[in-house]
Amino acid sequence: MAVEGAQFHESRLCHHPEDYQPRIRELLEEGLRCPAPEYARCKEHQRELFMVMHNFLDNCDEGIHTRYSCLLTPATTGPAPDAATTGNPVFNSPWSYLGMPTVSIPTGQMVQGLPLAIQLVGESWKEDELFFVAAWCEKALGVGLLTPPFPR
Repeated sequence: MAVEGAQFHESRLCHHPEDYQPRIRELLEEGLRCPAPEYARCKEHQRELFMVMHNFLDNCDEGIHTRYSCLLTPATTGPAPDAATTGNPVFNSPWSYLGMPTVSIPTGQMVQGLPLAIQLVGESWKEDELFFVAAWCEKALGVGLLTPPFPR
């Protein structure tokens, strides 16, 4: 992700580094420093892991009468962060790395009013199935629209 982001932003980053927040700038600079052989190894690992996950999801419903397969994971390590950051990507990065679609479903709110959520992960190019499962989960969980807290 860092290398591909750096490839896209390289020219602007070189000429206007002040346009980037410190953490994003650090990520892009990390991508610029990545040696080509390391990037090639990462791309190979990405292909191999993608196939493992694809085969897993294709076969995980054997013996179960279901039409769709997806994974249920935490969406975050805790409640949503404030507007200063998007939070810890530990539960999102693997799926971005593999190009697998995700849907987060709010499941409640912390005392501070910040949402808690679960995440569903589906197969690549099967977003319609993932949305179907997400809609079913929302209904089963009784999830309604939550109003985000805004400072007054």
